[in-house]
Formats: sequence, structure tokens, C-alpha cells
Amino acid sequence: MQLSELGLRLVLLFLPGILSAAMIDSLSTHSKRTQFQFAVRALFLGVASYLGLAVFHHKLVFFQALTDTRMPIVLSEVGYATAVAVVLGVVLTLAAEKKLLFRVARSICLTRRFGDQDVWGYLLNSPDVEWVAVRDHKRGLVYDGHIRLFSDDSQNAELYLEDVQVYDNATGTLLYNVAGMYVALDRQNLTIEVRTSTLGSQDEREEP
Repeated sequence: MQLSELGLRLVLLFLPGILSAAMIDSLSTHSKRTQFQFAVRALFLGVASYLGLAVFHHKLVFFQALTDTRMPIVLSEVGYATAVAVVLGVVLTLAAEKKLLFRVARSICLTRRFGDQDVWGYLLNSPDVEWVAVRDHKRGLVYDGHIRLFSDDSQNAELYLEDVQVYDNATGTLLYNVAGMYVALDRQNLTIEVRTSTLGSQDEREEP
């Protein structure tokens, strides 16, 4: 059997795992992974997809096809396993984004870790954090607004704020208002002060 044929066979057999791993990597926030780590995850998710399919389909040829090159690949089987892999990818992405494993572990005092890459992600991913006052100590300004978007980690410290009021940090004087503002700051020169979500209306906001 030629290597190219073997490679094509393996790609077809593990297509569901590759798709599921790619979904999770694209839709979830995580540290950079190596190609080896991606390959291991794809292998695991591929096998898991076929095992899930085996619950409903008891005549799978997948595992036989891995060891017996004479066994033809059933494309419909690959298609059904791919559908299972998509569902698996969605479920695991939700679990990762909701930090379900860490929540359970913290509830039983197994760990104190919170699951995000750093405190930046933990803070800005919190549903209670909506309105913030970002103090730019280098420029002497305060950007008070609603968080719309933010970078995955604190390395770049990027924010997109809406309904923004800009103040002088020293005097608290309102300088101007803008509908939206992109902010990219040195994380060593900024402070983020959190306002509770109940202070969301314009009338309730006070000068910093």
C-alpha cells in the first residue's frame, strides 16, 4: 500500500476529529497550541465521534478499517460521524467558554484556578462587568464606557468601548463624548475600574 493512499485513508477516517478540533480551536479562547497538540486532540475527538455513533449504529467498520487495509471505507459512516463531531465540538466549546470544568473543580475545592488565560480575560468575560472607567495614566485621561469588544489576553490590552465619555484624569472634567472608541494601551499604564451592571443608564453614571 502506498504512503499517499494510507495518508488519504487516515484523513478520511479521522475527518470528524479534525473538524471537531478545528471548531473548538476557532470558537474558544485558549493559549496557542502546537501542531502535535492539535493532532492528538483531533485523534481523540475522531475516536470519540465514532464511539458516539456506535451507540446508534452497531455495524461500524471504522475500527476494522484502521487495521485492515482491505476493508473499504464507508463514506456514509464518515458523514454520520462528522455530524456527531460537530455536535461534540459545539458541546465542548460551550463547556470551555463557560469554564464548566473549573466551576465544578472550584465548587469541590479541588482548585482555585478560574480557567481563563489571565485575570484580564476572567474580568472582562464576567457577565457582571459591563461599564468600566479605563484610566490611561500615560495620557492623563479616563475613558468611561460600555465594553463591546476586548482582546483575548492582556498582552495587547485592546478594548472597544461604546457610549464613551472622556475625562481629564486629574480634574475629572468632561472633555468630550463619542459613540465608540478603540483603545490599545500599555497594560502597565492603565487601570480598569468596574461599574456594576445596574449603573448602565447614562443618567446614573457619575464623573470618575
